Amino acid sequence: EMRNRVNPGLGVHLHARQDSDDFGLFEVAGRGALMTGAGWEMAARSGVRRVEGIRPGLGLVSSESGPFGELELNRWWREGTIRGGVTLGVEDSRDFGASPVFRGSLEARELGDWSLGLEMRRERAYAFLSAIEAYDYAIQADQVAVFTSGRPARRWSAGARIEATRFTGDTPSTLRIGGLAAVYRDLAPWARVGVSTRALAFTDPAPFTGDRRVYWDPELFWVQELPVEVRFGGLEGWSFQARLSPGIGRIQERDGTEPYWSRQLGLEGGPRYQGDRGSLQLSLFTTRGREGGYRASGATLGVTLRPWAREGFE
Repeated sequence: EMRNRVNPGLGVHLHARQDSDDFGLFEVAGRGALMTGAGWEMAARSGVRRVEGIRPGLGLVSSESGPFGELELNRWWREGTIRGGVTLGVEDSRDFGASPVFRGSLEARELGDWSLGLEMRRERAYAFLSAIEAYDYAIQADQVAVFTSGRPARRWSAGARIEATRFTGDTPSTLRIGGLAAVYRDLAPWARVGVSTRALAFTDPAPFTGDRRVYWDPELFWVQELPVEVRFGGLEGWSFQARLSPGIGRIQERDGTEPYWSRQLGLEGGPRYQGDRGSLQLSLFTTRGREGGYRASGATLGVTLRPWAREGFE
């Protein structure tokens, strides 16, 4: 589907996430986007973000919050085929001041049945590490990723992603390497099953504050999953999609213990509406696994209204 990715219109975005390590991320934002002609897209987003977690030396859950703003500019060099984009922004926090945000991307879709892309990001690392300590130690994340997806044969699809993220700040820097590969088979227009494998590893250990590590830093985390996806259409413009991902993970921690296996389970889904005058999407997720008893859950709601009935790329 080659609809305009920025989803032109005026809207609101809500996001909430909480995990069993007491990390929480909550965001409320307003958003406006439009197509300016000749393949150009523009979007602006501004709101308030709150991050919760256990602070170094306190042992209690506390928070950091502040406003943020972002401006996104994209360009289709050929409609629906080659697209580049850049996002510039700034986020402020109550105790640690302002920090810049940068994201860039380039994607080529006219490669037979395949697409190929490149992404670059630089921003505060709390969302990458699920750790409020990224504020206290001024940890920044610099990420480069390449990805591809396509349909190698009728009723088959596949994709892969490799990324490298450097974390720097008032702690020793470390590099996180991650990758994902998946193959899917369509069972029906509304269902598909797949096999996926993903892994991540840190080159250096995370620092400790007291007896608590600043973030989870396995030498290796390797997961195999058997995802099942379904999508149903209903009333005009409405659809529902869900994904169940049971799996098992092999974990090598840094404490000298033997590698061990841990059950993994992910569930996500929700309704979506897409019409000429607006759109709505609600996505809920929950996951269990990682290192044993870890759990996380969250929700994202996006509502967009289009006073002008202008479609994106079909």
